[in-house]
Amino acid sequence: MDVYGNIFKTAFGWAAVVFNGDGAVLKFFLPTGKTDAENFIFINGLRKRKPLLQVETKVKKYFDGKRVNFEDTVVCIYKGTVFEGLIYKKLREVPYGGVISYSRLAGKAGSPRGARAAGQVVAKNQLPLIVPCHRVIRSSGALGKKFSAGGGLDLKRKMLELEGSF
Repeated sequence: MDVYGNIFKTAFGWAAVVFNGDGAVLKFFLPTGKTDAENFIFINGLRKRKPLLQVETKVKKYFDGKRVNFEDTVVCIYKGTVFEGLIYKKLREVPYGGVISYSRLAGKAGSPRGARAAGQVVAKNQLPLIVPCHRVIRSSGALGKKFSAGGGLDLKRKMLELEGSF
Protein backbone atom coordinates (compact mmCIF):
# COMPACT_ATOMS: atom_id res chain seq x y z
CA MET A 1 0.00 0.00 0.00
CA ASP A 2 1.26 3.43 -0.95
CA VAL A 3 1.27 5.74 2.07
CA TYR A 4 2.08 9.42 1.81
CA GLY A 5 1.81 12.52 3.90
CA ASN A 6 2.23 16.25 3.94
CA ILE A 7 2.91 18.92 6.52
CA PHE A 8 1.62 22.47 6.28
CA LYS A 9 1.11 25.55 8.39
CA THR A 10 -2.31 26.70 9.62
CA ALA A 11 -3.27 29.85 11.51
CA PHE A 12 -3.05 27.69 14.69
CA GLY A 13 0.32 26.04 13.92
CA TRP A 14 1.76 23.12 11.97
CA ALA A 15 -0.34 20.15 10.88
CA ALA A 16 0.35 16.76 9.34
CA VAL A 17 -2.08 14.70 7.28
CA VAL A 18 -1.40 11.15 6.14
CA PHE A 19 -3.19 9.12 3.46
CA ASN A 20 -3.00 5.56 2.20
CA GLY A 21 -3.08 4.76 -1.51
CA ASP A 22 -6.88 4.89 -1.53
CA GLY A 23 -6.88 8.44 -0.20
CA ALA A 24 -8.15 7.54 3.28
CA VAL A 25 -6.90 9.80 6.04
CA LEU A 26 -4.88 7.92 8.62
CA LYS A 27 -3.67 10.69 10.92
CA PHE A 28 -4.15 14.37 11.62
CA PHE A 29 -2.68 16.27 14.49
CA LEU A 30 -1.37 19.65 15.48
CA PRO A 31 2.17 19.09 16.68
CA THR A 32 4.05 21.65 18.70
CA GLY A 33 6.14 22.75 15.75
CA LYS A 34 7.34 22.08 12.21
CA THR A 35 10.15 19.83 13.43
CA ASP A 36 7.64 17.57 15.20
CA ALA A 37 5.58 17.27 12.01
CA GLU A 38 8.68 16.52 9.91
CA ASN A 39 9.82 13.91 12.45
CA PHE A 40 6.37 12.30 12.34
CA ILE A 41 6.52 12.04 8.56
CA PHE A 42 10.10 10.68 8.66
CA ILE A 43 9.66 8.22 11.57
CA ASN A 44 6.61 6.68 9.94
CA GLY A 45 8.45 6.17 6.65
CA LEU A 46 6.39 8.72 4.77
CA ARG A 47 9.05 10.05 2.47
CA LYS A 48 6.66 10.73 -0.40
CA ARG A 49 5.02 14.13 -0.08
CA LYS A 50 2.18 14.24 -2.57
CA PRO A 51 -0.01 17.32 -2.40
CA LEU A 52 -3.08 16.71 -0.28
CA LEU A 53 -4.84 19.83 -1.46
CA GLN A 54 -8.47 19.08 -0.61
CA VAL A 55 -7.88 18.25 3.05
CA GLU A 56 -5.04 20.72 3.45
CA THR A 57 -7.24 23.51 2.07
CA LYS A 58 -10.12 22.57 4.38
CA VAL A 59 -7.89 22.43 7.46
CA LYS A 60 -6.37 25.83 6.67
CA LYS A 61 -9.82 27.35 6.07
CA TYR A 62 -11.08 25.91 9.37
CA PHE A 63 -8.24 27.50 11.33
CA ASP A 64 -8.80 30.77 9.47
CA GLY A 65 -12.28 30.79 11.04
CA LYS A 66 -14.31 29.55 8.10
CA ARG A 67 -17.06 26.92 8.45
CA VAL A 68 -15.76 23.68 6.93
CA ASN A 69 -17.41 20.29 6.48
CA PHE A 70 -15.25 17.16 6.65
CA GLU A 71 -18.13 14.72 6.10
CA ASP A 72 -16.91 13.84 2.60
CA THR A 73 -13.37 13.14 3.84
CA VAL A 74 -12.94 9.38 3.78
CA VAL A 75 -11.30 8.19 6.97
CA CYS A 76 -9.63 4.96 7.90
CA ILE A 77 -9.43 5.40 11.65
CA TYR A 78 -9.69 2.40 13.73
CA LYS A 79 -10.11 -1.34 13.75
CA GLY A 80 -11.48 -1.89 17.23
CA THR A 81 -14.70 -2.97 18.87
CA VAL A 82 -18.17 -2.26 17.54
CA PHE A 83 -18.63 0.27 20.36
CA GLU A 84 -15.45 2.12 19.38
CA GLY A 85 -16.55 2.25 15.75
CA LEU A 86 -19.96 3.58 16.78
CA ILE A 87 -18.37 6.28 18.97
CA TYR A 88 -16.31 7.54 16.02
CA LYS A 89 -19.32 7.34 13.68
CA LYS A 90 -21.55 9.29 16.08
CA LEU A 91 -18.76 11.77 16.77
CA ARG A 92 -18.54 12.60 13.07
CA GLU A 93 -22.25 13.49 13.19
CA VAL A 94 -21.75 16.32 15.72
CA PRO A 95 -22.14 19.46 13.61
CA TYR A 96 -19.86 22.46 13.38
CA GLY A 97 -20.62 24.70 16.36
CA GLY A 98 -22.25 21.88 18.30
CA VAL A 99 -21.11 20.00 21.37
CA ILE A 100 -22.07 16.68 22.93
CA SER A 101 -21.41 15.24 26.38
CA TYR A 102 -19.49 12.01 26.87
CA SER A 103 -22.62 10.40 28.34
CA ARG A 104 -24.85 11.48 25.45
CA LEU A 105 -22.25 10.27 22.94
CA ALA A 106 -22.11 6.90 24.71
CA GLY A 107 -25.91 6.72 24.66
CA LYS A 108 -26.02 7.39 20.92
CA ALA A 109 -23.54 4.51 20.51
CA GLY A 110 -25.89 2.21 22.44
CA SER A 111 -24.27 2.38 25.87
CA PRO A 112 -26.10 5.02 27.96
CA ARG A 113 -23.96 4.32 31.04
CA GLY A 114 -20.69 4.21 29.10
CA ALA A 115 -19.48 7.80 29.45
CA ARG A 116 -16.06 6.77 30.75
CA ALA A 117 -15.66 4.17 28.00
CA ALA A 118 -16.64 6.79 25.42
CA GLY A 119 -14.03 9.12 26.92
CA GLN A 120 -11.35 6.46 26.53
CA VAL A 121 -12.26 5.98 22.88
CA VAL A 122 -12.29 9.73 22.23
CA ALA A 123 -8.89 10.08 23.92
CA LYS A 124 -7.41 7.70 21.31
CA ASN A 125 -8.76 9.68 18.36
CA GLN A 126 -5.97 10.23 15.86
CA LEU A 127 -7.97 12.55 13.64
CA PRO A 128 -8.97 15.53 15.77
CA LEU A 129 -10.95 18.01 13.66
CA ILE A 130 -11.87 15.49 10.95
CA VAL A 131 -13.36 13.29 13.68
CA PRO A 132 -14.27 16.26 15.87
CA CYS A 133 -13.42 15.06 19.38
CA HIS A 134 -12.97 18.69 20.44
CA ARG A 135 -16.78 18.89 20.42
CA VAL A 136 -17.11 16.39 23.28
CA ILE A 137 -17.44 17.97 26.72
CA ARG A 138 -18.47 16.90 30.20
CA SER A 139 -22.14 17.01 31.20
CA SER A 140 -21.23 19.93 33.48
CA GLY A 141 -20.03 21.93 30.48
CA ALA A 142 -16.36 21.57 31.44
CA LEU A 143 -13.91 20.73 28.67
CA GLY A 144 -12.59 17.53 30.25
CA LYS A 145 -9.13 16.53 31.41
CA LYS A 146 -7.17 16.47 28.16
CA PHE A 147 -7.39 16.68 24.37
CA SER A 148 -5.84 14.20 21.93
CA ALA A 149 -4.35 16.85 19.63
CA GLY A 150 -1.12 18.63 20.38
CA GLY A 151 -1.91 21.83 22.22
CA GLY A 152 -4.13 20.15 24.82
CA LEU A 153 -7.16 21.82 26.38
CA ASP A 154 -5.99 25.27 25.29
CA LEU A 155 -6.32 24.20 21.64
CA LYS A 156 -9.68 22.50 22.34
CA ARG A 157 -10.99 25.73 23.88
CA LYS A 158 -9.74 27.80 20.92
CA MET A 159 -11.38 25.42 18.43
CA LEU A 160 -14.70 25.60 20.27
CA GLU A 161 -14.42 29.40 20.44
CA LEU A 162 -13.67 29.48 16.71
CA GLU A 163 -16.88 27.53 16.09
CA GLY A 164 -18.86 29.76 18.46
CA SER A 165 -19.75 26.92 20.80
CA PHE A 166 -17.76 27.85 23.91
